[in-house]
Amino acid sequence: MIIGKSRIGIGRLGIASTGAEELAALANITILDRRSLWMQANMNIVGVHMLYTHANMDIDPYNHRQILANMSIIGRIPIQTLANMSISDREVRSVSTNLSIIAVRYHQTLAAMSILGYATKSTLAGMTISGDVDHSIFSNINIAEYGELFADASISISDSLDIYTSTNINISDLRACTMPASMTILDKHYWAIGPEGAVLDLSGKVADPKPDGFGIETARLGLPEGRRVSIKDKGIKGGEYMFHVYFNNDTERLAFQRIVNNDAENYVLHIGRSDRFYYVKKIATNPEKIKTARGPVQRVTCWMEDPCMYDSWDQGLLFGVSALPWEDAYKYNHGTAPAPILFKIGGFHSGGLQLTHPSIKALNGSEESNLYIGPGLLSNEYVELTLDGWHKRYLRHTYADDYSTNNYWQYDVIQEGCVLANGQVSVPAGRWFYYKFQGHPLKDDIELIATISKSGSPQIQFSIDGANWQTAVDAEEIENGTKKYYLTGTEKLQTVYVRFYSPSGSSMTIQDVAFAFDRDISSQYDQLPVCPTQEYRKLRIEGSGSSRAKIQTSFRSRWHAQ
Repeated sequence: MIIGKSRIGIGRLGIASTGAEELAALANITILDRRSLWMQANMNIVGVHMLYTHANMDIDPYNHRQILANMSIIGRIPIQTLANMSISDREVRSVSTNLSIIAVRYHQTLAAMSILGYATKSTLAGMTISGDVDHSIFSNINIAEYGELFADASISISDSLDIYTSTNINISDLRACTMPASMTILDKHYWAIGPEGAVLDLSGKVADPKPDGFGIETARLGLPEGRRVSIKDKGIKGGEYMFHVYFNNDTERLAFQRIVNNDAENYVLHIGRSDRFYYVKKIATNPEKIKTARGPVQRVTCWMEDPCMYDSWDQGLLFGVSALPWEDAYKYNHGTAPAPILFKIGGFHSGGLQLTHPSIKALNGSEESNLYIGPGLLSNEYVELTLDGWHKRYLRHTYADDYSTNNYWQYDVIQEGCVLANGQVSVPAGRWFYYKFQGHPLKDDIELIATISKSGSPQIQFSIDGANWQTAVDAEEIENGTKKYYLTGTEKLQTVYVRFYSPSGSSMTIQDVAFAFDRDISSQYDQLPVCPTQEYRKLRIEGSGSSRAKIQTSFRSRWHAQ
């Protein structure tokens, strides 16, 4: 469109392309009274090109105007170029525009930007990295002065997870900035906690594990006028593991708390692998408030009395009733710490005799240790070396009978006037029966759980010789139903007779009994069967009397804390 006396000739555009491609450019020009010239060129360049654009225009027969635009483009980028020009009368105006764009892409996150002039830039970068990882990074940058900004983000990931990073930067002067970013990394390795054989899988939910207390404590004593100190070993600190558990919703957390809570004890804890675990004595757990978490978070602290890890594979076996002497198969300790060979032995009545003088020997080709159990075991009495007993130097003894059969009653008790019938033992007035337990000194009073129905004032008594009796449980303490009793006065004794007695005018029936007590073996601690690291050992069990025993063994390789 022409207004006034101006005349426009035919516009000619020359284009040179190193990619041997022709590029089309459209120029729309409106001249108002020889005053202003506006030209807009829109170009879309695909591929890698070196582009030179010349725009030639005739304003009138006596004047020539030329506009030169030079552009270097690397990458597949759409470019829009706007050139504004003002021409008055017959003055010559030239406009030169230089534009250089380089698009660089890397798999790691590295963004470099250079901005000249007053500008506000918003940059959104979205990336999908092959694998099970999604990354979204959003950056807002405000620059009020000439400045140069380098944003560098380095991320190391070993498992699949989602990461969301938001970064805000305000720059008011010429400066360079470095921005740290923190993230919560959830461990995808195997984590589990709970009762042995029924653990709760926490894989992919655990973060921030912090071990503590697996070393030893020492005391240092300076020597007067000396140049050295005396160091005393105060023992192990005791293992401790604290970690956070992240849940997707509150339903998951409630299911977790039903198993893992402040009342839980004697659990196992798998850390990073399913084939090894810690024995956990006590647990503490409480909720955490973490703003960046997508769901509830629970903090868990576990305390271990034994700082070592144990193999999930138990090399022991249940053998049942076996003739003595008896030898086990060799066990091999694959770990880095010595490991105990645990056992459980039950008495057995045979040929009118009970098992007497049982002993446990550890063999390494020849006899290496010999642990004496005691004078004998009743037909349903068991003695067990537990892991806790190995650490604390005691043997656990148990005896139980529900009186559903006469298999044990007839061999294990001495009685007068009592009758076993219909799953219970009746003790009429003036009658009694007792058990005799023998072995190493008792660490504490005997524990008894019994179901009793009483009339009058029956008693539970104890003796060290079977003739002189003392009250262990008063008549007032005995209740109808099932109850736990402690037989007062039996601590430290070796041979103990336990009698159920109904005085004149009283009676009782007993539906079941269960005794439990620990015997101190500190004097024989060096005789406990142990397998050193990277070596073989096996057990040999001997005994007399019935020369029969119910046998079970247990052995797990043992590692120092990892």
